[in-house]
Amino acid sequence: MTTPMAPLTWLLEMMVVTLYLRSLCQVMTFCDARTRDPYITDEFSNIRIRHGKYLQVTTLLIEPYVMVQNYSTVASSNVPRYVGYLVDVLDHLGAAVHFRYMLHPAPDGEFGFITSDGSNQWTGLVGQLLEKKADFAAAPMYPTTKRLEVLDFSLPFMSVSASIVIRKQADGSHRKFASIEDIYLRETMYIGTQGRGLIYRAIRSSNSSFVRKLYDRMQSTRRLSFTDTNEQGLQRVRSYNYAFILPNPIAEYVANRKPCDLHVISTNLFRHQFAFATPKGSTLLPFLSNGLRLLSDSGDLDAIYRRWWVDKGDCSSDSKRHIQKTMRYEHVTTSGSSTSQFMAHAISPIVTSLSFVVSGVRRLAA
Repeated sequence: MTTPMAPLTWLLEMMVVTLYLRSLCQVMTFCDARTRDPYITDEFSNIRIRHGKYLQVTTLLIEPYVMVQNYSTVASSNVPRYVGYLVDVLDHLGAAVHFRYMLHPAPDGEFGFITSDGSNQWTGLVGQLLEKKADFAAAPMYPTTKRLEVLDFSLPFMSVSASIVIRKQADGSHRKFASIEDIYLRETMYIGTQGRGLIYRAIRSSNSSFVRKLYDRMQSTRRLSFTDTNEQGLQRVRSYNYAFILPNPIAEYVANRKPCDLHVISTNLFRHQFAFATPKGSTLLPFLSNGLRLLSDSGDLDAIYRRWWVDKGDCSSDSKRHIQKTMRYEHVTTSGSSTSQFMAHAISPIVTSLSFVVSGVRRLAA
């Protein structure tokens, strides 16, 4: 009885495989451009926007990533207008993969930590996602072991390392310092960083003998070394014989702003990557990752970074040349683990559905 149905079963299976491979081709971008639908996520867009819905995006007000430019009165209420690097990225991303969004700063201004009251609750951006108050988070946020337990992360949009900021000297003597080792050898100089952040954790947990000595020295002057905010650290740089370690995008941004009195020194203390975050299992993730890869391939991410870090700068060409020299965009390439992560997110639901449908076809034909 099943033999006459074998050709029909084979034909149905091939039709299903063809349809799913076409869907995969439209989500990914390794297909030939002539066969790929330019509106690669149009179906997703229709689902989200058909009823006038916007994606809810939680964020933090951190210059120059997201800033409030002004307030406009809409329906008798004050509505903030946001500008910044991430606002431009989101605008380009929305145009690339067809979504609209609304920004909502996290009420507590935190990236997200587990509360210490034993409730196992998360604060900040992580809490907003877990409480389903936002579809994804857009901020200079990087994956940690704890965050990866409750969130998924997209392909990165920016690579970040540590830089040192010192005060410029009228005689140009600040140029003698070319590395963190040079700073360390100046015993009269205080060295500090923000006391609760990615650099502090990287230094504290490092296995490098030099970094351990650096941490011990910072601990010996703890009251001056560890600050509550980056702003406090920069004020100490301007007031004392002080070197402050902070993420290189922030260092380069403030050094290229008036009063143009800061000098930046690159280090190799650590390297992290900033990415968007979603709740575990969110169907948004492959679309966000694919959109970021499209922006990287087109050069849009480079242009947006240059706009906020170079073009809008106030200082001399020396500062801008340093930023141009240290700009790195390997954070958005699709090699290595990042590609593997994206492929897994994009292909997994398709493979699962394909297996289910093919099994169904075989049962019907049996």
